[in-house]
Amino acid sequence: MNVLLTGGNGFLGRSVLPCLLDAGHSVTAVVRSPPAVPQQETVRERVRWVAGDLGDAALYSLLPRSMDAVIHCATRHAPSENRYDLLVHDNVLATCHLTRYAVDAGVKRFVYTSTLSVHGTVLTERVDAHTPIQDPCSYGVTKYTGERVLAEHALQLPAVALRLPGVIGLGAPPRLWLMRVLSSVLSNEEIPIYSPDASFNNAIHVADLVNFFARLLDKEWQGFYAMPLGASTALTVRQVVEFMIQRTASRSRIVIQKEEKHAFWVDSSLAEERFGFNPMTIEAILGRLVDEQIGQRQGPLY
Repeated sequence: MNVLLTGGNGFLGRSVLPCLLDAGHSVTAVVRSPPAVPQQETVRERVRWVAGDLGDAALYSLLPRSMDAVIHCATRHAPSENRYDLLVHDNVLATCHLTRYAVDAGVKRFVYTSTLSVHGTVLTERVDAHTPIQDPCSYGVTKYTGERVLAEHALQLPAVALRLPGVIGLGAPPRLWLMRVLSSVLSNEEIPIYSPDASFNNAIHVADLVNFFARLLDKEWQGFYAMPLGASTALTVRQVVEFMIQRTASRSRIVIQKEEKHAFWVDSSLAEERFGFNPMTIEAILGRLVDEQIGQRQGPLY
């Protein structure tokens, strides 16, 4: 297939590119600016790189006129300077332009990386495809708007919106809760936690997401689906931290905060039953994350 990948230099883009190439797909990767060292040489040579702003309509004249699939990983998280205009430009305007391009290019599979943040304030113990949207943050609003743009073009453009939790793995953003906890564990620091007995499975390993992308390209469907993703099993918040402490033989101590924070677990049944999503258990995710991080710190054994 001819696949357009946005965010080719990002954490998700760098992970999915080799998988797409190994599957025999031809990839056009859109990046904000040409990287100093874009990917491994074998990957770089097999990809058509297009540098530009997805929110700028002029970019689309540089893209192929025909395309089979789009994997839209590019996104902007809430900027530290609270620039709502940047969120709208990169998450809404870019998705509008990309959707129009996809319809004109004859795309039959559009995969949009959304976020659990679209749900905003969650008052239930479970989040599934039918959980209502209630007072999302600015980032969640812009990602949900992108979902609605795709939903309005569902008759012409089959699309799925993957409402992602924290996607972890080697090179994941350090702002994610599990990445912050692991960093503290490896430094033997105290770990403050809230709601220690609440169930937690709102994480997936990037390897599971990459495999799901590949599976979606092999699927055919009609219409638009929005669905949350999470690990296949859950632990309590306390057990998650204890697992990482034990796995690393850390001297960290858990400090339970008095303030209670509402927590929820993620029901991925729609993605599993309709599209074949097959995530790891939360134990496997945590174990792999810890082993990857320790391996990176130790470096080669020669």
